[in-house]
Amino acid sequence: MPTSDYETYSFKYVNGHPSNPARGFQTVTAFGVLSQVHNGYPVLLAEMTLLTAMRTAATSAMAARHLARPDASRMALIGAGSQSEFQALAFRGALGIEDLAVWDTDPDAVSKLERNLAPLGFRIERAASGRDAVRGADVVTTCTADKALARVLEDAWIEPGMHLNAIGGDCPGKTELDPAILERGDVFVEYTPQTRIEGEIQQLGPDSP
Repeated sequence: MPTSDYETYSFKYVNGHPSNPARGFQTVTAFGVLSQVHNGYPVLLAEMTLLTAMRTAATSAMAARHLARPDASRMALIGAGSQSEFQALAFRGALGIEDLAVWDTDPDAVSKLERNLAPLGFRIERAASGRDAVRGADVVTTCTADKALARVLEDAWIEPGMHLNAIGGDCPGKTELDPAILERGDVFVEYTPQTRIEGEIQQLGPDSP
């Protein structure tokens, strides 16, 4: 993730490794460098794993503040890794949400989320499935790390007025949404060559907008 103003140059190096937790490592790791353009010398080296987690959650909450129903009170989380906890905290700050329905294929991940968030005042329901978590939710956030063209949110589950966030580590093979969900509305991309091979839009045909 590079950027430059011709006086300084910076980048963030970020990785996602879904198999890491089973080996005692965190899924996402990141660092960043700021350097001077005129001589290439670095002036700052920063750990950015925590920054990445906060920025992802803050961006979701910012979008929801503008797009979700103002009376939203219930959030579904599909995926209970560390990012889901940041999402819950950000949405409480943005919308006051404290009711969570959580589903993960790993029950231990849900237990970890409960241990961390319940003492902070969240009311947590352990859902029996992704469909169960989504039912009646005002906001649905999918935060998974699989890169196997997964589909964890089905079009048939979506109810009128739901706000959806499909987040995290976009790359080839990383999907979460039923393609029919994308076809319900307008699609906007930030950088077509990259977006076509990353995230949800990689599921759409080459002739899609």
